[in-house]
Amino acid sequence: MVLGLLLGGVARAEKKEWSIIKLDDSKSIMAIFNGEITWGDTITLLLEKKNGSCDTIKKYIFFYSAKKNQNIVNLIGTFVPVEINLEISKNGKVLKLPNNSKEQRYIGIGAVSPYLLGHQVIFNIGTFSYDNLINSFAMITKYTLKIVDDLEPNKHQDIKIKNFKASDYFDVSYNYWNLTNTKEALIKARNLCMQY
Repeated sequence: MVLGLLLGGVARAEKKEWSIIKLDDSKSIMAIFNGEITWGDTITLLLEKKNGSCDTIKKYIFFYSAKKNQNIVNLIGTFVPVEINLEISKNGKVLKLPNNSKEQRYIGIGAVSPYLLGHQVIFNIGTFSYDNLINSFAMITKYTLKIVDDLEPNKHQDIKIKNFKASDYFDVSYNYWNLTNTKEALIKARNLCMQY
């Protein structure tokens, strides 16, 4: 049910700021921010009230592909290689955090659905505490995600597509988000969530 709500909510996030959406069918709030390259690629934070608390946030990235590869559905439940680069604002200065990892990073694909002329791919980034996101993610001013070719084909064979090539599945393989007012958006989303 939450997946359907997530997919339905993406089209409504149209501003270059966080959109806060209260989902009527469940005890959930979504905070959505659109990407700069492909409109509809979003960073989505989902807060659900459980046991009287809204202290857990699920982070997703929605990525649209107009590539006509019907095998894209085979990516569900697998991990794909990515590069993630971050810029943060600290004491009024913007700092670019280096991507020093010599190993590729992999993120999981939770769902793939037909969308417009292609497919919407949902990357499940993870579950985080509210305090963690308010103190770390809220500092990020630019978040860049690039889906890359698998350069380590012999690693993690049990969780990924063998010889994954980004261009086989994605016509545009990267996007970035110039995030603003993240802390305020998280506070607002949590306050709304607590009203349930």
